Amino acid sequence: MNNNTEEYQRDAQLREKARVIVNFKMHRSVFLLANLLIWLVSALLFFAFELLWEWAIFPTAIWLIILIFHYLWVFRWNKDRVEKVYQELKKDKEKKDAGDLNPLEVPESKKENQNTL
Repeated sequence: MNNNTEEYQRDAQLREKARVIVNFKMHRSVFLLANLLIWLVSALLFFAFELLWEWAIFPTAIWLIILIFHYLWVFRWNKDRVEKVYQELKKDKEKKDAGDLNPLEVPESKKENQNTL
C-alpha cells in the first residue's frame, strides 16, 4: 500500500511538472504567432499608409521580458522550491501517519504558503 502511495505521489508530481512545461511551450508558441501577426500588421500599415512601424517594438519587448521570466520560473527558479515543499509535505504526512500531528495544527507547508500571500 505504501509503495502504491509513493508511486501515485511521484506520478502526480511528474504530471504537474509536465503541465507546467506544456504551459510554457504554449506561451512561447502564442508569443511567436502573435508577434508575427503584430509585425505583419505593422509592415502593412507602413507600406499602405506610411505609418510608423516602431510601435510594434514595445509589445514585443514587454512580452519577451514576461516570457523570459516565465522560462526562468519554470526551468530555473522553481526546481528547489518544488523539492522543498515536497519534502515538507512528505514529513507532514509521515507525522500524520504516526499520529504525532495535532489535527488543529497547521502543517509547515501551509504556514509557508500563508506567509507568502
